[in-house]
Amino acid sequence: SITSKLDKLGKAKINQLLIIDLLNSVNTDGKFNKEIMDLKSCSENIVIKKNSNNDSTKLSKAFFCKNHMLCRICAEGRRFRNLNKYKNKFNALIEENKDLKISLITTTIKDNKNLVEGLAEIKYIHKLISCKIKDFKRGKNSSEWGKIDAYITSFEVSRSNINKDYWHPHAHMLTIHNENFNYEKLHQEWSKITNDEKYSNIDVKQIPIKDFEKTLRYITKPISEYLDIED
Repeated sequence: SITSKLDKLGKAKINQLLIIDLLNSVNTDGKFNKEIMDLKSCSENIVIKKNSNNDSTKLSKAFFCKNHMLCRICAEGRRFRNLNKYKNKFNALIEENKDLKISLITTTIKDNKNLVEGLAEIKYIHKLISCKIKDFKRGKNSSEWGKIDAYITSFEVSRSNINKDYWHPHAHMLTIHNENFNYEKLHQEWSKITNDEKYSNIDVKQIPIKDFEKTLRYITKPISEYLDIED
């Protein structure tokens, strides 16, 4: 209902105001002027139209800052759009092939005190995995990753469980495949790509087809759901 939507928007605005306060506290050289202005303006004025024929409502006009890293409102909007886009594609694939399997592959690397370095490293490693998958399809290599027919990757950074001064960069791959994975081979290849057998790790969970949307929601959750606002 429109009431519940406005209630959610109000709660998200509270989160937004806290972010603005934090940005103001470190904005000594004007570095975050644009972000602060955009956050202040985001969804400040909205127009909602009601259809008197079927009593439905829809958003007609609004300004959104589209900064999903800082803005909870835009993060939720981005998540909603991605859910619809990928859900439709997935349903089309399932219609073509009833035997498809889905798995969630979570990959981790060594915790890093430097957030930028840690995130850049895991993104680079996943570029190498993407190349492995493409090369396998072209018949250029032999790789367990080549069993993946389609995938969605999201990168997540949380605080390290071991040392709160460090960041824990990891990635989630929601994969579609026909053949079952050989976990040992996947793990060996991951360790070889990262060049780190001690700290890098990989976890593979086969997901029931019915849980595709639930899993997609999990890997596209807004950053404000799991990080403290100070982070």
